[in-house]
Amino acid sequence: MDSSGNESCSPLVHVRRSAKRTNFGLCFLGIGVGLLAVGVFRKAIPGGAKSGSKFLNLVNDVDGTDDEPNVEDDGPSHEDAIEEDFANTLPWLNDDGDCKDYMMTEGCGWTLEWNCPAQEGGDGKANPDGSVGYKCCCDKGYWKQAAPVVDPNERQYWSTGYHNNLTVYHQTSPAVCKLIMASNFHLGRGGLCGKAVYFALTPEATSGKAITPNSHGGCMIEAVVDVGKQGYYHGGDRGGSRRFPHNCGKLDEMNANQLHGAGYDSILMNREDGNEVIIFEPGRILSKRIMPYKCSWMCRMACQRHWPSNCRR
Repeated sequence: MDSSGNESCSPLVHVRRSAKRTNFGLCFLGIGVGLLAVGVFRKAIPGGAKSGSKFLNLVNDVDGTDDEPNVEDDGPSHEDAIEEDFANTLPWLNDDGDCKDYMMTEGCGWTLEWNCPAQEGGDGKANPDGSVGYKCCCDKGYWKQAAPVVDPNERQYWSTGYHNNLTVYHQTSPAVCKLIMASNFHLGRGGLCGKAVYFALTPEATSGKAITPNSHGGCMIEAVVDVGKQGYYHGGDRGGSRRFPHNCGKLDEMNANQLHGAGYDSILMNREDGNEVIIFEPGRILSKRIMPYKCSWMCRMACQRHWPSNCRR
């Protein structure tokens, strides 16, 4: 009751009526309007009336505190490079001799230390011993596709000068994993923030990232990337927030020049199922390794699954 002895339906709303029936009617009317408003609001939220955790993520997003990813898939954000894309820059993929297998398993990284005749910058020249390695790397010139050693003080691309090394994760097929390890990452075919290399912040999060029909799963790469000064962006499929105010624009619209013109080295893109790190220069990748694969990491939805022998299907 309020100070006048009348009943009220909320401490925030005081309705003065002499009859209890009127008060109760107003209370039920207020409750009904409230429930209707909640229903309309939940329908307006992408995903509808689902778990409260997604609702909390959307509320947190307003004040920029959405650090916890949602476990539900957020839809594909990009399409990675596939084997055909590597073939355009790695001529040894079409080699009909021993070199294809050699490059897939060994590679020419050793020539960075022991140079082929036309190569410079190592500790000395390689011995022309007639081995498969010398034939492939030196005689056929495949050393030119060896992954370069990245020196933070000798960068071949634009940089703010700020350095920040971050460990990130990328899932693809075992075949593409070998190609990446033998050379380097290639820019993807497209995405919400342009044609770039996309990484997740945990191995688990990759299961909901590589989910298009051209995506692959079954191999996990852990990489250390110098992300430099990150710009906090959101895809054009959603609105921004205080923490992620910048818009990547239309599909494939964002590029390196546009990003660097805004004063950033890389992108942290907001996604409900886990934020993504995006770079336009593979040279920012300082190191990479293939991780022992856990079956629970396998990609979902429309992706092509390459199950390791230890996983039950």
